[in-house]
Amino acid sequence: MRWLGIALASQAWAGPIILDGDDLTDHGSRDRTGNQEGWLYIQLAISNLLGTKTRSGPLTTDIVALGSEANPAFDSRDAGGAIGSAADVLGKTVSFYDGDTAINQFFADLAAGTVNPGVI
Repeated sequence: MRWLGIALASQAWAGPIILDGDDLTDHGSRDRTGNQEGWLYIQLAISNLLGTKTRSGPLTTDIVALGSEANPAFDSRDAGGAIGSAADVLGKTVSFYDGDTAINQFFADLAAGTVNPGVI
């Protein structure tokens, strides 16, 4: 008798992702009319992701930014300024994790369930 082995793969559920190789944070800005060029692209991408989020439970923050720090002045040519400005225009919160220690702690907290962002 022959046995037919069937491997069942486990599934991980995740929301949509945007893979992009541009340096949009360096090619955008914010003026009195809103985000421009690369920053507008980031704003639209984040808006799209937030509209399709699948994470359950109450969110602890809308957006997590890894590898950048807050830039409340929304200075041009700065990743923190770009994502912060996009969040501001969209009326969303953003939490920043910069450096190895902070990023590693974020993932530990995520695994423990103590943080639950809408978009990473």
